[in-house]
Amino acid sequence: MHTAKSVLLALSGLFAMSPAAVADENYKNGQDITGSWRIVVTAPAGAVSCPPGLSECQILAMATATWDRSVVQTAALPNVSTGHGVWERSGLRRFIIRSSYFRFDPTDHTLLGSSLTETAMEIDKSGLTGSGVFKNTLFDLEGISIGSFEGKAEATRIVP
Repeated sequence: MHTAKSVLLALSGLFAMSPAAVADENYKNGQDITGSWRIVVTAPAGAVSCPPGLSECQILAMATATWDRSVVQTAALPNVSTGHGVWERSGLRRFIIRSSYFRFDPTDHTLLGSSLTETAMEIDKSGLTGSGVFKNTLFDLEGISIGSFEGKAEATRIVP
């Protein structure tokens, strides 16, 4: 009886860990974007988030992609809100991330409109880093597109 309980307990632990083992395998192969990421965004001159006089600037950001394909992103900028959006798989270790933000005037913080960012990201085989390109489309308060810019993103998974 003691042996049967030990076997049952061991099997229940094995089954309880199976999803984690599967997730870990996908993570290691770059097939899973879920988790939290540190991101360095490089934006070109003339972009909303770049100071005048620079050819490009780097912005630090963080993003969390969840199992239900939601994304929450935040950039180290005082004039944009936290972004909310979705992600989808587009190929082998490739993902499309779409996020929407509110934009504010940097001087008086009045609402200027919103932006929609679409990023095409490829995760490396380790599952720890990724890189991609993005397009950020700016909208006024009526939802009319008033411009866009493109740039690149380098992501590093935040690991325990």
